[in-house]
Amino acid sequence: MRRNAFFFWSCGLLLVWAATGRADIVETRNGARLVGKIAKIDGGRVFLATDYAGDLEIKQEEVTALVTDEAGFVRLEDGAIVPGRVAPEDDGGVVIQGPEREVHAQPGEVAAFWPVDGEDPAVVSRREEDRRPVFRALVSEAE
Repeated sequence: MRRNAFFFWSCGLLLVWAATGRADIVETRNGARLVGKIAKIDGGRVFLATDYAGDLEIKQEEVTALVTDEAGFVRLEDGAIVPGRVAPEDDGGVVIQGPEREVHAQPGEVAAFWPVDGEDPAVVSRREEDRRPVFRALVSEAE
């Protein structure tokens, strides 16, 4: 029974994906299927750009399925960086389909995602922190 439900769910995702000009899909626990372009995944949030609702920020803990139409880079919780497309699996996980290998994970194990022409969000964040001004006050003790 579960396999049949997953089969129909996967077919539905593929139909939506094909009908929308190959956009990314984010499915949430409450059954919402959000179609757009994943700008990045970082800090426990999925950032999705849509034509119909602008930019959305979704808590990653609410995400049950991810589908990307183009390859990008996925950083897993263990630090491994895997290039490839993200697709759902029948056990509720995701598979990152790379040119040399496939990596299987759960949606919550994806620590970051960025497009091929983008940059790792952790690198961007570190660079921004380095640019922040640091103020130091020198306090002299009164005699």
